[in-house]
Amino acid sequence: MNGNLKNKLANTCAIVFNPTVWASFVFIIITFHFTGLSSDFLIISGISILFVSVIPLITVRLWSNYKGTDMDLYHKEDRDIPLLVSTLCCLIATVILYFISNIMTVVVLMFAYFCNMVLIFLITYKWKISIHSISVSSPIPFLTYVFGYPAILFLILLILTMWSRLYLKKHTFAQVLAGASLGLILSSLIILLALKFNFQI
Repeated sequence: MNGNLKNKLANTCAIVFNPTVWASFVFIIITFHFTGLSSDFLIISGISILFVSVIPLITVRLWSNYKGTDMDLYHKEDRDIPLLVSTLCCLIATVILYFISNIMTVVVLMFAYFCNMVLIFLITYKWKISIHSISVSSPIPFLTYVFGYPAILFLILLILTMWSRLYLKKHTFAQVLAGASLGLILSSLIILLALKFNFQI
């Protein structure tokens, strides 16, 4: 694969697996699995997309313009406000979905995103972890739980995402590995806790 093609592939991965874009996709397919094309699907998906994608994306755009940098916010010091907003958005969405939705899988998934965002926010004070990697990895346990073992194929997308962050020199190997591992482990633990406390996910 020549360098030009690698650049295009890496940049395409950065866009497709952007944390906000990928999160919206995950909520859409899981919600559709349980509701089909219905009013519940539109409401639940709409709320999810608003809080995991639209508001965070607008925040990143405005903040990156203010800081005079690109939307990757390369320096960890530039990430605090967008991460705080995203964390609060996931918490608000979890509460809203808990009261309006009877699909506990979606509620618990949103709670998992909230927990991941809290950890990312705290870690970023000391170290720059890969948000792309954690965002792609954290839904994989949920997708596997809902759709079965074929969903493990999403690991290929995770590996592709990790490669793109390394190729574009946005992160070190330790940063992408930490992000991928944290997402997989934390979401798996949250699923196990939800089952232990008899949440019907």
